[in-house]
Amino acid sequence: MERVIKKWKTAQIREEDFYRKIEGSKEDLQTYERGLRKIWKVFLVDFEFFKGKTVLEVGCGSRGIIHYIDQPCLRIGIDPLCNKYRDIYVKNDFNIPHLTAIGENLPFKNDSFDVVISINSIDHGTNPNESIKEIRRVLKQNGLFLLEMDTFLDFPRGVQNLVSLIDRLHLHHLSDKKVLNILSKSGFEIESHSVIKFTIRRVISEFLRSHFISGIKTLFATFLGAQLSYYNCIKSGSSLR
Repeated sequence: MERVIKKWKTAQIREEDFYRKIEGSKEDLQTYERGLRKIWKVFLVDFEFFKGKTVLEVGCGSRGIIHYIDQPCLRIGIDPLCNKYRDIYVKNDFNIPHLTAIGENLPFKNDSFDVVISINSIDHGTNPNESIKEIRRVLKQNGLFLLEMDTFLDFPRGVQNLVSLIDRLHLHHLSDKKVLNILSKSGFEIESHSVIKFTIRRVISEFLRSHFISGIKTLFATFLGAQLSYYNCIKSGSSLR
């Protein structure tokens, strides 16, 4: 466990560098925001859905989905680096509560939120299973959990170690099957589930934006069957809709 925590702390330094780079480049910021809009289209949930609800984003970073919801609702963002992003929140007038916390230990009572969102975050933590259990705990009955993360093929342990060595931002490289299994065992029912495979076009885009290291990593991930997986989950068998 000490080794995992050490890797996590190193990844957090890289995480802050990633968001600082986005904030410093108008082109990167526009690309990032376009990516968020695409994510929302896949989830098929209109922002009006959030009106009057309590909403938590786990791993909100410096700019998460939580910052773009334009409906009157109670929004809270948590991230291990929220204290590092205070200047970004102030600069962008993100006037919502931001708490420095981790997904494995959410500082909220049981049944606190109508919706929990996690975008490219769960696999960055030390224990995805515990994070998902915590998310279910803080969700109200019939609460909605929107999860997006990178998934890969089922690798032998040797390949897993190699992938983790190259992609140090993600501590875990789970298969889509594994994530579905974790969600099911944690007490979630899957309302909808879709995947978008990594493509060579995405790799070329990274290189054209002079992100050579990211481009190489994306190319490597593409050949390992990487895809973006989207899970629309309900805490119980009843639908919110």
